[in-house]
Amino acid sequence: MDTLQLTFVSLLTLTTGLLLWAVLTSADSDNDLGLTLDRSRRLTLIGEWRGISPRLAFGLYLAAQFLLPAILAFWRKPFAIFVFLLVAVGFATAHRTLPPLLARRRLKAFEEQLPHVLDQLVSAVRGNRPLAQALEQVAPTLDPPAREEIGELASKAAMTAGGMREAVAEAREKYDSRHYAIILSLLHVFSQRGGNLVEPMQQMSSVFKEVWRLEQKIETAAAAARSSFHVINFGLLAIVVMVSFAKPEMLDDTFRSLMGIALFVAGLAIYGIGLFFMRAMMRIEI
Repeated sequence: MDTLQLTFVSLLTLTTGLLLWAVLTSADSDNDLGLTLDRSRRLTLIGEWRGISPRLAFGLYLAAQFLLPAILAFWRKPFAIFVFLLVAVGFATAHRTLPPLLARRRLKAFEEQLPHVLDQLVSAVRGNRPLAQALEQVAPTLDPPAREEIGELASKAAMTAGGMREAVAEAREKYDSRHYAIILSLLHVFSQRGGNLVEPMQQMSSVFKEVWRLEQKIETAAAAARSSFHVINFGLLAIVVMVSFAKPEMLDDTFRSLMGIALFVAGLAIYGIGLFFMRAMMRIEI
């Protein structure tokens, strides 16, 4: 057994043990493996990220962790080891890396719903309903995540001692959204001083719709840059694959020395940094 094979087997054994420890152990001892998987924070986050259940996320993880490296081992063992380590590190850090990503996705979906929320509130308050009742009426008609947020805002405004003031203060901490903060300020002022809520909400809804239209227009204009970005990534992968078949000794020589491995890792690190800055430059905020 050569060094690469020994390394791969050692990593496989170590990761299998860590996997069993991370997934099968929980705060509440339970003999039901299905329930244990459902309680796993990592699997829950991965499932939410991919839109699948925690049990399917577990199957996806097993395929990426073991099946994919096993297939790559028939091509080039170093790449199999690299993918194996990459998936293992990704799974181990999922509870830290995925929450910010999911929070940004949830915030984007929530902000896109705000014009509809305002339109529904306008219809509700026109019937001379109190603001808390209008919020309770609107919440069930919305899609997630606005349904949960508006429902929670309505229940806290009706049940807490501080009323709308306390509910608004807590809601501002949940979403770092300038648009939602403006809506909350309007609701707070209306609940304290009264007045006509319909007209400012209608104007606000029109402004938010215009902002959303501009964002869609800019994203469409930036589609060419994103396409080029994906073509470059695919091109790099295609070059590596073609070199591996045309000159396999070049890749083999790279992983036969510590210097070659260090240069490979450094190249990946530089590529990752460039990838991060490119994605940051293509991020749109209005």
